[in-house]
Amino acid sequence: MALDQVFLDNLLATNKQKGVTWQAGPTSLLNLSAPERKARLGYVPGPGEPTLPERERTASLAYQPTGAVTAGPQSTYPLTWDWRNVGGNNYISAIKDQGSCGSCVAFGTAATLDGSARVVRKTPVNSVFGNAMQDLSEAQLFYCGAEGQDGRTCATGWWPASALNYAQVTGVAPESYFPYEAGDQPCRLNAGWQTKLTTLNQSGYLTTPVAMKQWLATRGPLIACFSVYADFYGYSSGVYRYNGSAPYEGGHCISVIGYDDNQQAWLCKNSWGTGWGMGGYFLIGYGQCGIDAGMWSIISFSRIESEMPAGISRALGVITVDGGRPYAFVEGTDGNVWVDYWGGSAWYWANQGRPSGVAVSSTVGATTVDGGRPYLFVQGSDGNMWVNWWSGSAWSWSNQGKPDGTAIAGAVGAITVDSGRPYAFVKGGDGNLWVNWWSGSAWSWSNQSKPQGATIVESVGAITVDGGRPYAFVKASDGNLWVNWWSGSAWSWSNQGQPSGAGIASAVGAITVDGGRPYAFIQGSDGNLWVNWWNGSAWHWSNQGRPSGAGIASAVGAITVDGGRPYAFIHGSDGNLWVNWWDGSAWHWSNQGTPPGVGITSAVGAITVDGGRPYVFVKGSDGNLWSNWWGSGAWHWTNQGGAA
Repeated sequence: MALDQVFLDNLLATNKQKGVTWQAGPTSLLNLSAPERKARLGYVPGPGEPTLPERERTASLAYQPTGAVTAGPQSTYPLTWDWRNVGGNNYISAIKDQGSCGSCVAFGTAATLDGSARVVRKTPVNSVFGNAMQDLSEAQLFYCGAEGQDGRTCATGWWPASALNYAQVTGVAPESYFPYEAGDQPCRLNAGWQTKLTTLNQSGYLTTPVAMKQWLATRGPLIACFSVYADFYGYSSGVYRYNGSAPYEGGHCISVIGYDDNQQAWLCKNSWGTGWGMGGYFLIGYGQCGIDAGMWSIISFSRIESEMPAGISRALGVITVDGGRPYAFVEGTDGNVWVDYWGGSAWYWANQGRPSGVAVSSTVGATTVDGGRPYLFVQGSDGNMWVNWWSGSAWSWSNQGKPDGTAIAGAVGAITVDSGRPYAFVKGGDGNLWVNWWSGSAWSWSNQSKPQGATIVESVGAITVDGGRPYAFVKASDGNLWVNWWSGSAWSWSNQGQPSGAGIASAVGAITVDGGRPYAFIQGSDGNLWVNWWNGSAWHWSNQGRPSGAGIASAVGAITVDGGRPYAFIHGSDGNLWVNWWDGSAWHWSNQGTPPGVGITSAVGAITVDGGRPYVFVKGSDGNLWSNWWGSGAWHWTNQGGAA
C-alpha cells in the first residue's frame, strides 16, 4: 500500500495546532492499511491486572515530575541511561519487525530477556564475543506459549506475566530453532531445542519511576505496556506525548532500554522495524499513556544459553589453524572444554564438551595437524589420555588409553611431525617419558625411557625440528636440562646441562628457530631468563636477564616470529606481561602491560599468526580470557570473554 498521505497530513496539522514538539513523518506504519496497523497491537491485561485506562490513570497520578532536572533522589541513579552505549558497549540486539500479528508481548519480552542476559553475562553485542549469544525465539514465545499454552492468537494478543511464566517453566530457545513469521501457526521447534534454552528463574514488577530508573541503570532493560493512540503510528523522532485528539487504538508492549531526565522521557525499543521511529526506537514522556504504571523486570536466570563458558577454570592450550586463525582451548567452570577461535571474520566460542562419562583432569597439549585440523590432548579422570580432534568435517573425542603398565603422571607437550602425524609426550608413573604417536595408519605408545641416572621432574616443552624430528625437553632430578630427540634414524637422550652459575628453577617454553634450530627457555635459580639454543653447529646457554625493575613470576610461553625471531613471554613480578624478543640483531625486553583495568591471574599460551604476528592469551582478574596481539604496527589488548 502507498503512503497514507491523508493520515499524515491530518496528523501534521493536528500536531501543529496542539503545539506538539515531537516530529511526525512518513513512517513504515503509514504504508499499511488501518487494520494492518492495528493488528500490531497485541497487549491485553492479564487476569486480575488493571485495564489500560486504569494504567493510564495510575501513571498520570503516580508520576511526579521532578521540575528542575536532577540526577534523582540523593543521586541514586544517573541523569540519563542507554543500554546501547554503556562505556561504548551495546547490550541491545538489532531491531526486529513483528509484522501484522499481535505478538508484541513476545517481542518485548524476548528483547528484555536478551538484553538482561547480555548484561548478566557481560556480553555486549559489539564485543569480539558478542555473537556467542543468539537472539531468543519470539516465535516460540508466541506460537508455543501464547497460542499453544494460553489459546491466544495474533488477533487476541497476550500479556507479559504469562510470557514470563512460560520463559520460567519451559525456557526460550535461540531464534534459529524457530524463526519468526507473522501469522497464526503451530508450535514447531527444530530438533535439539531442549538443550539450548535460556530459562528465567525469577521476575519482578516495579511500580515507581525511581525504582524503574534504578533498575535500568544497574540491572538491565524492562518490559512495559501502554495505550496506543493513532498519532503514534506517525512518530518519527523526539519525545512522544499524546496529542490529545487521535483516536484510541489498543495496547502495545515494548522493551524499555533507558531513560533521559533531561527530556523527561523513557527510551524504548519497538518491534515495528527500522522504518518506524528513530530507526525502530522511540522516546516517550514520563507518565504518558500508562507507560510507567508498572514495568516487569528480569531478576535472575536459571540458565543462559550461550556459546561461551560462564567461567574459565584453567588453560588447556593454544594453536594456530590454517596459518592465520588462533584457537585458545580452556576448561570452563562447567567442566567442559571450550575453544575461543577466529572464524576468519569474527571470534566465536565453541563448547567441545568432554569425554563420555569422564572429567578433564589436566592438559597434555594442543597441536595442529595438516595445517588446519586442531588436536587437543587431555588426561581424563579415568587416567587415560583423550584427544578432541577435528576430522575436517566433525569434532570427535577419542580415547588414547595410557602407557603399557603405567599411569600418566604429567604432561610434556604435543607436536605435529611431518605436518600430519600428532605426537603427545607424557611423563609416566614409572618415571619414563612416553609418547603416543600416529604412524599414518595407527596409534602407538612408545617408551622413551628417562635421562641416564636421573628422573623427569617437569616438562620444558616439545617441538618439531626440520619438520620431521621431535625434540622433548625436560628438567631432570639431577638439576640439568635434558632433551629426548630423533636424529632421523634413532632416539637419543642428551644432557644440556644448566646455566653457568645457576640452576633451573622452572620452564618457560621451547621453540624451533629457522626451521631447524631448537631454543629452550627456562628461568634460572638466579631469577634470570636463560635460553639453551643450537646455533647450527653447537649448543649454548645465554643469559637473557630479566625485565627492568621486575622479576619473573611465571611463564606464559615462547614462539617464533617470521620464522627466525624468538619471543619469550613471562608474567612479571610487577603484574605486567613482558616479552624478551630478538629483532634480528639484538635482544630486548618489552613491557606489554596488562589488560585495561584488569590484572593477569594466569597464562593460557602464546602463538604466532600469519607467520609474523604474536598472540598471547592470559586469564584476567575479571575472569575473562584476554589476548595481547600485534597488528597494524601496534600491540593491542582484546577481551575474549568467558566470565559471567
